[in-house]
Amino acid sequence: MAAAIPGYENEHLHAFCSIGGYIVFPNAIAQTRNTDVPARQWTLNQARGCEPRISDRVDLTLEAIRLYFAGVTKRDKNPIGDVLDAYGWFFDAFGRGAEGFDAYVDYFFLNPLVSGGRVRALYGRELTFSDALPRRESDYKAYIEKQGAVVSERNEFITRWWEQNNKGSPSANQPQ
Repeated sequence: MAAAIPGYENEHLHAFCSIGGYIVFPNAIAQTRNTDVPARQWTLNQARGCEPRISDRVDLTLEAIRLYFAGVTKRDKNPIGDVLDAYGWFFDAFGRGAEGFDAYVDYFFLNPLVSGGRVRALYGRELTFSDALPRRESDYKAYIEKQGAVVSERNEFITRWWEQNNKGSPSANQPQ
């Protein structure tokens, strides 16, 4: 469907290949869990990409992370809850509950995706794990536009933070 959108490959991919289009996830094979139920042996990036109820969407991934911080790890309510729980050592460094989620969002500059402690839906009116991918071209275009706006907002957010916190660094004084 993406190939049918004029300019997709040049505009979309170029815009998304910026700092605002990326996020870092833990990637350790040695997962730890507090339960006897084994987690799928996936990295978090594999889980978000291969789980059809998320289908690599950043908003649904962040909603699953929010649910993890709220203590929801069962797969019927959180499609990648088992994998997030297996990486608890990483997420728990930010704290627990809403405060932990807020700290995670702040640390990774994900603020443009969150409003009032809730993750903003990039497709549809609200977040739902049952309908991850747009099926019509018009819905897909709208989703890509919203996602692009979030990437731009993150780029601006990160740039402002950098400029405010690195006034004296050598790289801050280089010509642009």
